[in-house]
Amino acid sequence: MNLHDVAKRLADGDPPQWLVQALEEFADLIRQPRSDPETDTIERKLDRYAEYIQRWLPLYLRLEDYGFQVPTCVHDLDGHLEELRQHLAKELTHSTNGDPRRKLCAAVCAESRRFLHGHVELHSLNLRQACEDLWQACDNPTTAKAVGADARDNWRRCLEDVAAGDEWVRSRLELYKTSPKII
Repeated sequence: MNLHDVAKRLADGDPPQWLVQALEEFADLIRQPRSDPETDTIERKLDRYAEYIQRWLPLYLRLEDYGFQVPTCVHDLDGHLEELRQHLAKELTHSTNGDPRRKLCAAVCAESRRFLHGHVELHSLNLRQACEDLWQACDNPTTAKAVGADARDNWRRCLEDVAAGDEWVRSRLELYKTSPKII
């Protein structure tokens, strides 16, 4: 699968050249190595920090036993850390494996469909396949969890996450459509 084939799937036929050029730009971002620390989600970082504080805060609270004054906010924090970690765990479970490249990939496909056809059907198997095709065209491995599994199922949440639209992706597509030569 290559980017021209992905554009063809998104356009339901021969794609406009500007779409292929736009996909080439987005591909550089989607193919970014996963090991890049910038791709770590805020939720994952917050969870790690909250876990660290939750582990060491009881020791700090014990300073009261030795006559030290511990601010009220520390007691308040102690009571809310578990609530925060539960919330973050829920967010991490709902997220797209903590990889923002997957959300970008879904946004590019959804916005391309919306741009070309005036609407987007988030539960379309064709759209989900376009997401998987773009993902793999960007040198990423299949999102299928097991041999023979349908990778299209793995794009449902990503597409739901970007359902409201992505202005930045849309603006880039518009730039390519109106002036593909200068970008």
